[in-house]
Amino acid sequence: MGIREEFEAALRALEREHAARGDDGGAYESVRCVRSPGTMFSEDCRDCWRCLHCRRLTGCVDCTHCADGERLARCTHCEHSRDCSDCAYVHRSVACHECTYCYGCVGLVRKDFHILNVKYDRQEYFDRVAALERA
Repeated sequence: MGIREEFEAALRALEREHAARGDDGGAYESVRCVRSPGTMFSEDCRDCWRCLHCRRLTGCVDCTHCADGERLARCTHCEHSRDCSDCAYVHRSVACHECTYCYGCVGLVRKDFHILNVKYDRQEYFDRVAALERA
């Protein structure tokens, strides 16, 4: 076996070992978190890092008060979203970056008060979101 093959075999072994490890990875005061170092006061997070007061996240970094998200980075109060970064109060959205108060948006950058990628004034945004939540 050559050096390249040995390296590849050792890397695969490390990956299998990491995937099999079921510890909390250093989560503090968290419940059912797996491989989530630095995560605090959270529950059911997996492969996260330094998330605070979060629930059911996977692969997230530096998030606070987020829930049901995947691959979020530096987000706060985001729910049911994935592949977003530096967002706040973004819900049911995908691939948004530096957005605030977006609902059901995809691919937006530096936008505020949008629903399905359409801009609304602040009050209309909250009225429409409330109606959607009630329905």
